[in-house]
Amino acid sequence: MLVPGWLGADEQDSVLVRAGESLTTWAQAASVRSVLQTTEQPTASPEAAWLGLDPARYSVEPGPLAAACFGARPPWGATCFHVSLLGTDGDSVWDALNLEDHEAAELIGAARVLDTAETLLLEGEGPDHAWATRWPPPECDLVWASRLREVGYRQATADLERRLRRWIEDSVDLLQDHDVNKRRMDRGLPPANLLWPWGPGSVRAYEPWSSEPSTVPWVASGSIRVHGLAQLARMGRKPRAWFRNRSEPPFETLAEDAFQARRLIVHLADFRRARAAEDRERLGWLQLQFEARFLRPVMDQARKLPTRLLLAAWGERGALVGIADSEQPRTGDVPFDERALGEPLQPSHSLQEEIRRFFLEEAD
Repeated sequence: MLVPGWLGADEQDSVLVRAGESLTTWAQAASVRSVLQTTEQPTASPEAAWLGLDPARYSVEPGPLAAACFGARPPWGATCFHVSLLGTDGDSVWDALNLEDHEAAELIGAARVLDTAETLLLEGEGPDHAWATRWPPPECDLVWASRLREVGYRQATADLERRLRRWIEDSVDLLQDHDVNKRRMDRGLPPANLLWPWGPGSVRAYEPWSSEPSTVPWVASGSIRVHGLAQLARMGRKPRAWFRNRSEPPFETLAEDAFQARRLIVHLADFRRARAAEDRERLGWLQLQFEARFLRPVMDQARKLPTRLLLAAWGERGALVGIADSEQPRTGDVPFDERALGEPLQPSHSLQEEIRRFFLEEAD
């Protein structure tokens, strides 16, 4: 279980120092150590470490990650973009609020008339899609979708290569009066009339997670980037639908599937989102739900079946990994919280190494 944002700035900002019974019991039997969360060399996809992959060797741009996430297989060397379905009036840019998957599918289907012998729009989910081209990566800087609302449509398109700008402009002209957008405006919603490509990168081949299929873990996550990496490394993937358009994590489903999958990596993004929003109430609620609906059922099963459980927590100050084995319990002398990030516990291994070793040792 990988939980970015689980660690706070200090003990006063912690949801772990005063942990509940289940997490306390796990921590008392776990070996806890500080780990290096990031690599020294810059990488396009630091999330690779979460899956036990080398971020330097799996440095993948958002475009190829989106294409892989959605199951597309563009030819080697193609340039792929992540495409965000947004809205614009020619100046301001907005999110496609309350966009249903079937609405997005209609809009993407209509936009396929823009496909050529050199370009292909790849349908994804909701506002997220991909675009494969036979063009080389553009030399101009494409504003990422997360910054487009701040920059604005006119400025973002001003210096684009002509063929990129034309494709974007054509998408606006095509989708503006689509029936989906007419129905949205009738409901008081802004139109979703802009296809914005960003994060381009070349399609390349990557080594699988392991040559031994029995050692390869499955992945459960709501992240497009994590799913893309898992697909490129030929890892099994649980449905993103478990996490999409939900107000709470699918704790019960994850607890049940943990024993069916045998080897499972779960990435839980909710704590980081709550910290970014400075929502202390939601952080506390998430902690209670995690312990009651995921950790307690897993530990109950661990009394019947041999189980190894790794929990990884990180924040701005550092990262921790704890491992408990139901068949080899130990007395944990390092707390699984912010107090373990002091000077006596200097990290000697990376998060990637700990996760990879965890699954390979289990196979041995």
